[in-house]
Amino acid sequence: MPLYNEDHDGLAAPEQVTAFRRSIIESDGIVIVMPEYNHGIPGVLKNALDWASRPFGKSSLTGKPVLAISISPAFTGGVRAQAQLNETLLAIQAVPVPAPQVVIGSIASKIEDGLFVDEPSANFALGAIDRLLDRCRVMPTAYV
Repeated sequence: MPLYNEDHDGLAAPEQVTAFRRSIIESDGIVIVMPEYNHGIPGVLKNALDWASRPFGKSSLTGKPVLAISISPAFTGGVRAQAQLNETLLAIQAVPVPAPQVVIGSIASKIEDGLFVDEPSANFALGAIDRLLDRCRVMPTAYV
């Protein structure tokens, strides 16, 4: 996706943006898995959220349940990125899945041969996905 520019949005939004927004609208819920860079969310994620939440008043994320999972090589697991993402999600009227947050620290020690092998962390993340699914079942379709 191109960098968000309000002048290029609206009826003439790029096709990949229109498709992205449509896929969000057609989803019951969203899972965002992100690394933490320099104590924050990756720029490409913020850009995607900007496109998804615009134009003002027509956010494809309005009322949409969102589960955030963060990973980091640090033991903190991306908690600062989680805080930033949750603040943004609330500002664009998405519905973050309630705590406990899924933060997976020391990620390098939990991957072998390209596979995630830390069973306690995997089970914790799967429990959060179950909470997202429960939220999707009880929430009405987003009102976009």
